[in-house]
Amino acid sequence: MSLTTATTVCATQYGGKSFTKSSIPGLIISEIDSYLNENYTNLLRISRGMCRNYGKTYDPAIVVSEAYLHVRKNREKIQDENTLQRFFIAKMRLEISKTKSTINRSHVIKDNPEVYLDHLEHEDDVDIYEDEMRVIERYRQTPDRVKTRVLEVYFDDHIYKVRDMAKYFNISTKSANKLIQELKADLTQLQEKPLY
Repeated sequence: MSLTTATTVCATQYGGKSFTKSSIPGLIISEIDSYLNENYTNLLRISRGMCRNYGKTYDPAIVVSEAYLHVRKNREKIQDENTLQRFFIAKMRLEISKTKSTINRSHVIKDNPEVYLDHLEHEDDVDIYEDEMRVIERYRQTPDRVKTRVLEVYFDDHIYKVRDMAKYFNISTKSANKLIQELKADLTQLQEKPLY
């Protein structure tokens, strides 16, 4: 699917709204659009891999489109291309992995609208992505450089597997597994703590 087709799908999916560079003011929008144009095939490849890893049959272009909309909505939080890439990939991962994601909700609505409407009445409207991004950004502020580096390798370099992590750091798989488990435990613990 081409970028134009993905934008059309995105516009069709969201009430026919067309998102152009001039529709929302700000210099960062042109940078986001430029980044998407330059990295679209790579983002599609990452999205396809994530769908495969999570066992989902979502259209990768829709996942990228959803991430694009989220990045545009939160553009004031993005300072550089590295942060932009992290926002794209984190949002794609959350859209694929979380049951309350926009994409999953649209699949549920298509498959069984009555069950979804009953579920919607009892659901809090919480943006899961924002909470998880805050936790990750708080963890980046950790003074322990080793933990920060493990986080960067895991989330920024997309090294999730124990063997790949062991090879990257040139350590045993047992040590790599321990690093990943500590990272997950620390993030879970941070998520449970209040922000203040």
